[in-house]
Amino acid sequence: MRLMAISLTFFLLVHLATAISITEVELNPQGKDAGNEWIELYSEQESNLNGYYLENKDGDILNLNQSFSKFLLIKLNKQWLDNSDEKIFLKKDNQTLAETPILKDSEDSELTWNLCGSEWLFLPSTQEQENNCESNSIEQEVIQESPEKEAQSEETKKALLIPTKENENSSQKIQYQSLTYQDEKIILNSPESSAPKQFISKQEKLFQGIAISFTIFTLIIIILLALRKL
Repeated sequence: MRLMAISLTFFLLVHLATAISITEVELNPQGKDAGNEWIELYSEQESNLNGYYLENKDGDILNLNQSFSKFLLIKLNKQWLDNSDEKIFLKKDNQTLAETPILKDSEDSELTWNLCGSEWLFLPSTQEQENNCESNSIEQEVIQESPEKEAQSEETKKALLIPTKENENSSQKIQYQSLTYQDEKIILNSPESSAPKQFISKQEKLFQGIAISFTIFTLIIIILLALRKL
């Protein structure tokens, strides 16, 4: 039993060490696609690709038969990859050994799809070299998120009225960044605005009108009666 476990562990380690990965794909190179598309494979150990083949999402097959270690660049003689909704499989004996997610590339540039850990990132090409995932992903994050974070920070300062120093040499002169909010605060604290307004409904207005009309009518009757007695 122990011998079987050791053998299985050894087999798994050897399999992982000799595993072949698809590490980079150029879907849409600069200029013509035909003859300029390529796929990069990687294997840590010497690997023989006899019996292996690549398959695209359309079901087209490209047979492989060479041996290599580290990086292998497979240049495609014709347009074999679509610029959108593309997926690449590495197979042997109808079994999928490696595959990409659904890829698209409308840039017509030197940017390629790079395998970075378990993710695929659209980065500058590192053909037949280790993918430069860390520096490029950090650069992309700064370009995309920095303006948003800066805008959020500015809005937060205005909403919270965070004080800022007027200059570096003065530690006591402090001004608030929202003058509009201060002006509104002064208006809200004025005596006129602090007095509550009495709300009168339409029904109350109607009753008030009837009462005033009745009072005027009564006064007219009294005046007429007084004049008649005279």
